[in-house]
Amino acid sequence: MLSFIQSILIRFYPLFILNGMWLGWWRNDYKNLRVYLIKFPLNINGANSIFGGSIASAADPFLPLMFYFALKRKGIQATVLTKSVSVKFIKPVKSIAYYDFIISDEELELAKSHLIVSGKHIATHQVYCTNHKGEAFAYATIQSYMKLKGLG
Repeated sequence: MLSFIQSILIRFYPLFILNGMWLGWWRNDYKNLRVYLIKFPLNINGANSIFGGSIASAADPFLPLMFYFALKRKGIQATVLTKSVSVKFIKPVKSIAYYDFIISDEELELAKSHLIVSGKHIATHQVYCTNHKGEAFAYATIQSYMKLKGLG
């Protein structure tokens, strides 16, 4: 599990900082995470909005990390990767926005049971990039691929 020090250090991963990402706190046994997109000089384009690549990058790595830690907490050792990410842009992000990543108890139990039975599982999630008013800027469809460790 992530220690307090590790959860602080992961926030300062250079690619997160350069894309304007800031991680909120992991909650509910690693099943909830808010990732903020903050507009700053390194991630704005000519239209004075956040680059689409930064918006897509903020959708990419977090669900697999959440599945990895949540499954590990349940005693399941698995390799978890992003299989695919598809981002649809709705309108430019000109302020702070965020993704709320959530894995339900049912999704986690389904992943666990598939891993125990077949050794593999693919989970698909859709998550919106919004602001504090609930306005949507983009939505991403993310597929997470899971495989029990030790399988060929």
